[in-house]
Amino acid sequence: MRNWKRAQTVERVFPLSADSVRTLQHRRLSHLTFNVPGKTSHLLSIPRLTCIFSPQCSPTMPCTCTAIDVFQEDQLENECQLISMQDPFTDSHATPHYQPRLPLRPTHLALDLSFDIRSRTVKGRATHTVTAQWPGARTLSLNAEDFTQVKVSSPNDDHVTHTYNGHVIDIVFTLPFSKGQVIEIHVDYCVTDPIDGLLFSRKGDGHFVVSDHETERARYWLPVVDHPVVRTTISFTLRTPAAEDLTALANGELVSEETSDSVKVTTWEMKQITPSYLLCVAIGKFIRADGGKHSGKKIAYFAPSGGRHAYTVGDLALTFGQTKEMIEFMEGKVHCKLPWPKYYQWACGEVGGAMENSSLVSYDEWYMLDERSTNERAHRVSSTIVHELAHSWFGDLVVCADFCHSFLKESFATLISAEWYHYKNGNDDFQYTLARYSEVSFAETLEYVRPIVNRKYESSWDVFDRHLYTNGAWRLHMLRVKLGDEIFWNAVSFYLHNRSWQTVETDDFRKDLEKFTGEQLCSYFEQWFYSKGHPVLEASYSYDSSKGGHASVSLKQTQMDDKKGVGLFDISVEFAVEVNSGGWESHTIALQSGAATGQFIMRLHNKPLQVVIDPQKKVLHNLTKFSGLGEDMSLRSLTNAPTFAGRHQAVKLLHESGSKRARSALAEALKDEKHWGLRCIIAENLGKAAHLSTLPALIDAAFSEPDARVVPAILTAVGEYRHTSAETALLKFVKEGHEMMRPYGAIGTALRGLGKTRKLEYLDLFTSFLEDPVKHGKGFEIPQSAAIALGQLRDWKATEVLMRNVDPQNFKLAPRVRGTVIRAIGQAVTWEGPAARMKAFEFVEKICRNSDAAKPMRDAAGSVLAILADAGSPSKALEDLEKLSSNQDKSKIRSFRRRAKRAANGREGASKAMSTQFEKLQSELKELKSKMDDMQFKMDAMKVNKEKANGGDTPCSDAVPVSTGESVSQ
Repeated sequence: MRNWKRAQTVERVFPLSADSVRTLQHRRLSHLTFNVPGKTSHLLSIPRLTCIFSPQCSPTMPCTCTAIDVFQEDQLENECQLISMQDPFTDSHATPHYQPRLPLRPTHLALDLSFDIRSRTVKGRATHTVTAQWPGARTLSLNAEDFTQVKVSSPNDDHVTHTYNGHVIDIVFTLPFSKGQVIEIHVDYCVTDPIDGLLFSRKGDGHFVVSDHETERARYWLPVVDHPVVRTTISFTLRTPAAEDLTALANGELVSEETSDSVKVTTWEMKQITPSYLLCVAIGKFIRADGGKHSGKKIAYFAPSGGRHAYTVGDLALTFGQTKEMIEFMEGKVHCKLPWPKYYQWACGEVGGAMENSSLVSYDEWYMLDERSTNERAHRVSSTIVHELAHSWFGDLVVCADFCHSFLKESFATLISAEWYHYKNGNDDFQYTLARYSEVSFAETLEYVRPIVNRKYESSWDVFDRHLYTNGAWRLHMLRVKLGDEIFWNAVSFYLHNRSWQTVETDDFRKDLEKFTGEQLCSYFEQWFYSKGHPVLEASYSYDSSKGGHASVSLKQTQMDDKKGVGLFDISVEFAVEVNSGGWESHTIALQSGAATGQFIMRLHNKPLQVVIDPQKKVLHNLTKFSGLGEDMSLRSLTNAPTFAGRHQAVKLLHESGSKRARSALAEALKDEKHWGLRCIIAENLGKAAHLSTLPALIDAAFSEPDARVVPAILTAVGEYRHTSAETALLKFVKEGHEMMRPYGAIGTALRGLGKTRKLEYLDLFTSFLEDPVKHGKGFEIPQSAAIALGQLRDWKATEVLMRNVDPQNFKLAPRVRGTVIRAIGQAVTWEGPAARMKAFEFVEKICRNSDAAKPMRDAAGSVLAILADAGSPSKALEDLEKLSSNQDKSKIRSFRRRAKRAANGREGASKAMSTQFEKLQSELKELKSKMDDMQFKMDAMKVNKEKANGGDTPCSDAVPVSTGESVSQ
């Protein structure tokens, strides 16, 4: 898994009015582009939208609006990352991808490498053992980006030749080999400060060098066939300065650790075949916590020592302490033993997200817990840890033969996270997780739809989207429902045993399921894995008391879209009816063989008390409408529905109702609902409505909610109110929260809520939370949120504070935090004049082109340059940024260019439009002046005639007497 650091965007055009603004503000929108007829487009942020369409302002605006939706991972949900404005699977750079041709297939990789962390250099030898795939094979191509001192030799051919273009080493042997012949190839090389793949620590982070490869980044420091279809055994000889006394970790088993002269030599052996993207080393000054053994296999955890955060053995235990239990859970689930000789996990600040390297799993430093953050974030951290562990089977033991089949690892691992919640906390937690999975999946399908299995993409990283994770997990869940829980997991176990140590495609998985179950699954896979979209349903209910009484429930599929290639689905949807108090009936509506609608009629003597669609969350669908149900039924479901799904349905319907009674019921449920996740959802819906009658309940809950996981959602909702009591509560929470050592995320949420007030009086408060390390604790949420709050102030004083905290030589803040600071600068100067925006542009431009700046900072600078393209030309800087970026980031940088081009075109268009408008106004003014002069002359003439008619004298000797009605010229 690669955890989410990525945002997606979408453009939609619709009429804009004051009534729709609040809805827009709660859809995770970051910016709006106003397209006024006959005018230039204007990019505005949502906070500015609040100002324009406040209740005191004009209720309408004659324009359309292009909304840019942004969905982000939990820890980055408040950063304004606008990365892609196009569907990455249909733009001009997306092409079909296939496995590489391999005349000589690598079977073993021996690495003998020396690492110098201070000079950011690695050099040594990579020895490939390769086997001829067919008679006459004599060539091998190795991915190798920006290497120096490249030399190729072979004990099997003294005259082997090679060419190297900075990207690929093409090796040609003198004579062809016979099929099955084994050859060795030595590649000597050096890499200094690689763009990606191998990450060296920076000042303040500690002292380490670690690798991070998914999807195709091993090539930036290793000469390899950088594709998952190639799996080899691996031996590591890792050389480090003895004086530094570094811990050197790698995949597999520790063979030896010796010190000779001034060099420490650590040897590891990976006997299990492993693709390049799962190869891993982690070398540095680490603290270590032992997690015991499982079936004789060591479990241990590591984190940097001497870094910005003084992690302890206790922190490691809090973070990874459930690992042994998780391994036991997984082995019981898939009936297959852990396939690796050890299970080590480490965390540090240079990597992004989490990565399932075989036997040596890596984590972003964000995942590290301490006593202050555990109650708030342990739930999400555990989800990721069990996700990465699941990859030991799904992705590591059985490897996807190509990236297009990656759902076989990511969708499975995501489903396992939900299964873990089920195992630990019960069915409500399971259903809540599925509900969140569907929400984020639907958010992405508003932007684009693609098949889960899809060969056409620009970068292999593009396929690692929500389709792959949550959307695919839902489809596996439905397959489990279809086959039955026990049969499904036994069939999956058969697949894992049958395909162990192989590379697989989707059809291999299908065939193994069919072989084990006897089911024919072609149609299921065609519909759910090879086709686009998901069911979108409208439901209706009615009850007729005549003729003994009968109730009717109808469903209609509404997702059909020929342009997108989305059709109807064959689904069977259960619904549950409470026919009397505590008495339930379940029925099914089958929409099969292309049926768009279905209905079920039941004879009932009394009107039902509740109706719940899909009460066990068995079918992936978006229920957009439920007519005829009535508020009374939803109110009963809110408190009496026996499943999370029923109560969740009630929350949605009551929110849509918006009545006083519905609001009051939701406010009560915020206190009384038993499941913490649904309380989060209730708070979110109250925040969306932002009705003053429910604000007291939210404020009370912010200080009384017993579950730390719910508090950020409540504070986010409070922050949606533009009211002094909300502001007072947020300020109180920030001040008391710091003194009481409340969790980092809650304080950060309150800071962002205060930032929305845009009151400059909070400048010093936000600055202190950004710059004071004592207030940061061991988390990143507080300084990141303080930066966002400063950006929301939209004042140059705040911009100056942000700028002084961005300098690449300022190591007080972690790179990820400084990335947030850079994005906040883009937000802070949104409404500044041209001179200030140009100054901000030039400041960010330097960061974008600075090779010493950390990757999160350069990425943030690129996105901000695209936003500020009206203040300068970012073309050259973005070109330089692309040179400093890995291949899988190219599509992102192209999106920056597209956005910058639109902004530049808008600027040029604005200039031309203003010139044309000015000329037009001049002409209109001249014409108007002529008409006014003409009118004045007529009025003077009429006055003279009137006075003459009355016998008066002509008041002016040069006045021309004109009879009424006669034409006048001047």
